[in-house]
Amino acid sequence: MEIEEINLLYIVGPLIFMWAIYTFIRAKNTRHWPSVTGKVLKTVESYTEEYETGSNPMSNGSSNSVKFKKIRFSGVRSALHYTYIVSEQKYVGQNLYSAEVIPFKSSILADLYVGDLVKVFYNTSNPHDSFLAHSFTVKTIFTMIAGALITFAPFLMEFATKLSG
Repeated sequence: MEIEEINLLYIVGPLIFMWAIYTFIRAKNTRHWPSVTGKVLKTVESYTEEYETGSNPMSNGSSNSVKFKKIRFSGVRSALHYTYIVSEQKYVGQNLYSAEVIPFKSSILADLYVGDLVKVFYNTSNPHDSFLAHSFTVKTIFTMIAGALITFAPFLMEFATKLSG
């Protein structure tokens, strides 16, 4: 029995296309959510990560052995947190956009500072679900088109190969 080669584009293209449809629908459905005033808790957070490096753990202490060493990385990354109140219940949100197609960059958060008042949109049936800015559907439409092109690219390549050969 012979196993056929599967082009990765047959899998990736439809996944991108379906994700874009989901985000487009979510962005469209959140356009009419009510809003309340919230307060920014933090926009960045510090982090520290430790890794152990080394090789040849079976060397029995010979002069050629490499000892394990801990390496520590630290820095700052974007981390949006804001608080808001709906029906006398306090919530904490983290979403900048209603639907993420492309992750936001830390430069977008440059104008937000701890303590700033912000407009928070929330889902009336689930107030935990919130965001600060409506998503741009242009990015979503572009992602849908890209997903469709990636989906059909293998078919077009196969068709072009049959025509030329």
